[in-house]
Order: sequence, then structure tokens, then C-alpha cells
Amino acid sequence: MKISEAWGLAEKLPDVAGRRVIKIADRLNTAMATLRSQDATYEGKMLALEKQTALVKSYTDPNIYLKTGKPTLKSDDPLLVQAKKDLDRLQREFDYISDKVEAAGTTQQSLLRTYDRISDYLKLRDFRDFTDVPASRALPSDPQKLLAGIKSDQAEIDNKRADRHTTASAAFPSKLALEIGLQQVDDLADRGRPDVSSLIDIGPDGKIKWPTALRREEVLSTGISDGRGDDARQFATSRGFIVAATESTTALIAFMFRDQLKQLIEAEIKAAAEDDGALGIDEREKRVKAIDAEILALERHEAEMVWALDDLTLFRGDIDVRAVLGIQGPPSNED
Repeated sequence: MKISEAWGLAEKLPDVAGRRVIKIADRLNTAMATLRSQDATYEGKMLALEKQTALVKSYTDPNIYLKTGKPTLKSDDPLLVQAKKDLDRLQREFDYISDKVEAAGTTQQSLLRTYDRISDYLKLRDFRDFTDVPASRALPSDPQKLLAGIKSDQAEIDNKRADRHTTASAAFPSKLALEIGLQQVDDLADRGRPDVSSLIDIGPDGKIKWPTALRREEVLSTGISDGRGDDARQFATSRGFIVAATESTTALIAFMFRDQLKQLIEAEIKAAAEDDGALGIDEREKRVKAIDAEILALERHEAEMVWALDDLTLFRGDIDVRAVLGIQGPPSNED
């Protein structure tokens, strides 16, 4: 989404969200203009510093005398003293504008990142899905307390995300694993059943159709390639892949020893089981959704404090866009 499109987009959003999109776009425009201006100043200061450095060198470098015959100046020569003072001043000015350019670049990147994430979130969305969400908690007026609150929320969010990872990656119950495993054995064994129908249908001309599996293999071919010129012939290698059907001994074995294979799989699952702390599919989904709701609530509070401070560079790169805009709506594809 181009920055110029922000105003048209804001008209489609709920009131608070619309104003916030415009404010972010305005700040981004200002940051870009500031960076362009400071870049120009930076170039000027750098050229002036280079020129003054060359001047001081012309006063002090013995090699200049060898080339031009112009004598070097003594260290207490007023001309050299003043030139060095000017050089120190220009160096300080250059260091100052360098820091300003770096800060302006950081500001622009932070705002652009937030704006781009909002743009990506709003693409192909039905704006009727969005509603404003009022702040749920009172905010302190002291800037230091706001900063401390943001830091506290971020720490709690990190802890919640760790809890989410632990929950989402918990082991599944061995009972469920056994059901899945035995079903997979049955599926494999069913695929391994030989097809003898042609023996029944056409007798001596019939053939047993054994179970097959598709295998992907890499193929390399080498040949002589004609290039440009009489002596440009050279070897060339091309790489490709083929998919071939081969007899599946694994499926046939499963068909022959279905019950024994099931007993083996059951024993392996019992040995590897981690039922303490294991979560089934429904319980896992329920807990993850609950943690996601807690994280979003914390991010909403964090975002409100950032807006209260009016420092939009404090938005983290991974904060939920719904929290930034203060809206209720579908989660993004990143969530």
C-alpha cells in the first residue's frame, strides 16, 4: 500500500483505526523528508571535512614539499593552528550529522515496518469485519511509568509466547498415537494386497499385480554443448528428476504380517510414550487459543501506552496489527 493511499483506506476503517493509519502515514512521510534533508547535509559536511583534511595535509605532509616545493608549516604557525581548529570543528559537525542520519534512518525503518505490516494485514479484507476496541485499562500519565509499563507488558508477552510454544509442542497421548499408528499399518497393509484378478479373468495370460510405490529419482545427463566460435565446444551437465513406479516390498510385508506389525508398533509407542503433560488435539487447541487471547490483550495494552507516549517507533516488529489499530477483526496470516 502506497503512503498516498492511506487517507482513502482510513475512510473505510472504524474511526480510531482510521485516524491511526493516517497518523502513521504522516509520521512516515515526515521521517522520509527528514532523512532526505539530513542526507543532503551529510554530503555537504563530508565534502567540507575532506577538503579541510586535504588543506591540513598540504600544510604538514613532507611529501607535498617534494612534489610542489611548497614548505611545510611549523606546528605553531597561526595558519596551521587555525586550519586544525577548523578541522576539529568540521569533524564534530560531521559526527553530529552522522548520528542524526542514523537516527532518522532508524525512525524511518521502524515506521515503514509498522506501515507495511498494516498494509499486508488489510489486503483483501472485508472492512465490515472491523470494529473499534476501546482501551480496557486506565493508563498512567507519567511518561516514565508508560515506558516501564511497555517493558513489563513485553516481558509478560515473551513469557506467554514461551508458554504457547510449550503447549503447542507438547507430546500427544500414547492412546491417540496408537490409534493413528494402527490405522497407518492397516492403510499400508491394504495397499500391499496383491491383485490376482487377472489370473481369474484370463487364466494363463494373467499376471499378479504386486503393490507399487512411486519413487522420485535424480537424473544427470552429460553431453557436448556447442558454444560460439570454432573452439567453443564444451561438456555440459543437466540435472532433472523422474518419478518411477516400483514394487513396494514394505506394503507387501505389512500385508503378510499385519498383526505382528501392529504388535510391534504398539510396543514402540508404549516405550516412547510421554503421557505426563501430553495433550490431545482438542485440549491443545483450546489452550493455545486461550494463550493467544491473553497475548492479544497484553499487546493491546502495550499499543495503547505507545500511542499515549506518541512515539510510534516503539511498536515492536511482531506486534499484532489489531492491537496497533485498536480493532477487533480476524487474525493475520502470521498468527
